[in-house]
Amino acid sequence: MQIYPANDYGALAWCYIGECDVQISDYDSATNAYAQVFDSTNITVSLRSRARVGFGIALEKKADAAGDADKKIFLQQALNSYLDVFETGFGKNLRNGEAADAFWVKTAGFNALRLIQTLGVAPSDGFIDEMEQLLPQLKESLEKKRAELLQPKK
Repeated sequence: MQIYPANDYGALAWCYIGECDVQISDYDSATNAYAQVFDSTNITVSLRSRARVGFGIALEKKADAAGDADKKIFLQQALNSYLDVFETGFGKNLRNGEAADAFWVKTAGFNALRLIQTLGVAPSDGFIDEMEQLLPQLKESLEKKRAELLQPKK
């Protein structure tokens, strides 16, 4: 049996399997399915991004079902997965000749922003700036988020 998909069709199948597993609340199987796509060498950035976002969603769902001790760990892992995709919009995590998939970069950015707020962590340097570059129509709203995130905790 092949561990990693050899082409985009195999990777897409793993993504669909992960999505189905999320729907039936089998989050361990979902994360395992998505992970099959991460390190595959012949897979497009779009499918790798789709798998990373799906992985993050599965981890968030898993966090909802976890106890307090594990919840923050799962949410932090989900945030990291979203940030891996978001960074492709700015040339990171891309292979030679690849261009980021704008849909997945934006989706990952919104999911990351939500988790940054939930976890109460400061965004990385430039995160809001990069979101504003991707979504200039949301600049005012993103500036409000920046102000909220930078306020000292009470």
